[in-house]
Amino acid sequence: MNIIILSPLSSSYIGALTWAPVDDNTYTYIVPTRLVHNYQTTQANIKIISVPEWNYPNLLHAVTTINETTPINHLIHYDEHDVEVAAQLREVFNVPGQRLAEATLYRNKFLMKQYVAQRGIAVPKYQEVLSIDDVARWQASFNGTSILKPIDGAGAKGITVLTPTTDLAEIILEAGARYIIEEYIDWPLYHVDGFMQGNQLAYLNTSKYLGQGGINYLSQQNSGSVEIERTTSLAAKIETYVKQLLTVLPHDTVMLFHLEVFVEPVTETIYFCEIGNRLGGGRINEELHDRYGIWPIKSYLHAVISGEAGVVVPQNDVLHGFIFIAPEHGTLTELPTTIPVVGIYDYHVFGKVGKVYDGSNSINQAVIAVSVRDTTSATVYAKLREIEQYLASTIKYIK
Repeated sequence: MNIIILSPLSSSYIGALTWAPVDDNTYTYIVPTRLVHNYQTTQANIKIISVPEWNYPNLLHAVTTINETTPINHLIHYDEHDVEVAAQLREVFNVPGQRLAEATLYRNKFLMKQYVAQRGIAVPKYQEVLSIDDVARWQASFNGTSILKPIDGAGAKGITVLTPTTDLAEIILEAGARYIIEEYIDWPLYHVDGFMQGNQLAYLNTSKYLGQGGINYLSQQNSGSVEIERTTSLAAKIETYVKQLLTVLPHDTVMLFHLEVFVEPVTETIYFCEIGNRLGGGRINEELHDRYGIWPIKSYLHAVISGEAGVVVPQNDVLHGFIFIAPEHGTLTELPTTIPVVGIYDYHVFGKVGKVYDGSNSINQAVIAVSVRDTTSATVYAKLREIEQYLASTIKYIK
């Protein structure tokens, strides 16, 4: 079989070249030209094709060229921005997998909320925004805090928090862009990461975001999450909720997903926030590997190609958490190489000494990411805050 993998990220970061086994299949990675040096391999059944700019016309041309010599059997994506692109390409080349109409539900936040709300899933109040006039109408009818964000945003980029006193003249909408505005739900935000195989859950991991979750970076707070206790009533409620949601949303029999929900802390009422049919970001990949001993995208790839459900077995009973240390303002001059906290299993440095930073503009922007494990959610949380405090005094900037 001929398998195409859309791979816009560095292989050394995501581990892309490790996904392809040595077998009778051909795995063709399409990568940005600027990352070709990062995709060097001697594995005979791996091919690397590059495109100068990562966009649909270039990807269409590359896939067309591949398909002319060897028909494509599967086309795999893993990045959130490629959900719709991959669906379009599957339609053009009649490749099995998700089609554009379904893919759009996982990228267009307005259609996504509309779709699940019409099927009985509780969501915050929301409205599509095409112009500043739409924002004005919303503000006139809603007396509370709101969130304005791009309709196809990712990593919490482009978010604006509005209050009843916000001056509309301060709001800048990009020409031709589409947005959604919704009420701000002041409840804890959780992310739920799962893997469907044969319409069965192979695993389900639920974590509570630190602070305000996706909008932490707006106040230059660090982002991250802590896995919740697995035997609580909330864990059981969320699992039931996920199973119900997946009967409502159309999806392939094999799917990785990243769901975000608001949970009222007393009643444990659940409100839908959003869902993506892809692996979650941050250090969720490393967290799931530590818990289950698998690399999720590799297991997903195997399930898609073979049509067989692999067995996913927990390798430990510990709980996990990670923290992203947001960049500050100034020239980065010093980063620690180690952290004196027990339980760290993943430490990744993104920052570069000598680089000038201007704060954070995304939930996933960080100079350092640290992951820890321990026996309870409370101790994981305490260790993350201890790490945060240590790094606050050891990461140096000239301002």
